[in-house]
Amino acid sequence: MPTKTAKSANPDRKTAGVRERPVPPDQKDSSRERLLDAAETLFAEVGYSGISVREISARAEVNLGSIPYYFGTKENLLKEVLIRRVGPINEERRRLLEIAMAVPKPTIESILHAVLGPAFRSSRELTAYRKLAGRLATDPTPEVRKVMDEIYNPRTLIFPKALRSVCPHVDIDEFNWRLMCVYGSMFYVQADTGRMQTVAGAGFDTSDPELALEYVVPFLAAGLSAPSGRRRKKKDPA
Repeated sequence: MPTKTAKSANPDRKTAGVRERPVPPDQKDSSRERLLDAAETLFAEVGYSGISVREISARAEVNLGSIPYYFGTKENLLKEVLIRRVGPINEERRRLLEIAMAVPKPTIESILHAVLGPAFRSSRELTAYRKLAGRLATDPTPEVRKVMDEIYNPRTLIFPKALRSVCPHVDIDEFNWRLMCVYGSMFYVQADTGRMQTVAGAGFDTSDPELALEYVVPFLAAGLSAPSGRRRKKKDPA
């Protein structure tokens, strides 16, 4: 009676009871980066809920156990995708905001340039991230909202505080409405969905971040600096 041939263990697979061979550091880094790239692209194209970890692993050309190994969960994978992009953007924002706020009388325009500039420039260089940022901004999925709240924690955001300091002429409610319009404009321009080409024609070019800043900053500054339209003003929270 022929004996069964034992199946060779896949050294890359995370399976219970199997002792794996050490993976070289350069291979680990490569697999992790491929997963981040694949997840960023697929989340941008299909959405967080529309893609599975199996499809992400297949796109990255790694085994299915790699996502639990490197990230734990799909939700944490999304978080790491964002941290990889948002981290450098926020560092540049902080640097530019420090310069903008160092003068005796900071302006709304200089603060807007400090915040919008890094986002617009990076989104033009990173096509998948640009689409992903626009999609996530309006994605109601609980996991997505949780990650977005963690990444954009109000306690760590210095932009609203800086902008509020140069907009003392409106109460807190009106300021927050105007701030929402700033965020809406930023995410829409950043996403660059192609919708404006449908409205304005195929020749309408939105690919130049410096041109976008040239038009968007004065428009938003005018709205932020406009006189209050409220009769009763609400005080800022203590």
